[in-house]
Amino acid sequence: MVIAALALNAAATLTVAAGVWLSPDIHRDVPLSGVFAAGLMGCGFALCLAGPALAVSAWGSRRAQVIGATIAIGAVGFALNFIALAWSKAAPPAVHQSLPLLHTG
Repeated sequence: MVIAALALNAAATLTVAAGVWLSPDIHRDVPLSGVFAAGLMGCGFALCLAGPALAVSAWGSRRAQVIGATIAIGAVGFALNFIALAWSKAAPPAVHQSLPLLHTG
């Protein structure tokens, strides 16, 4: 499962990199190093999902439990990431003044 997840992620990264490289307009805005960095983060995400999926697979007796738990873990991770990215933009001005490291604007 882990090898398959990493292989699929590598194939997707190489496909996107080829598309970016072949399109001058996109290549001007998106460096190949950014594509490969995103691919590396995708590998990390795949491994983060594979571990709990294997644990639920060992514990559960039905495939639906494993699929449901994996989707739930991915959804919670996505939601937490979204909140973390949007937090500084959604914070009231007083928070920006008291925490200058979070101020991006």
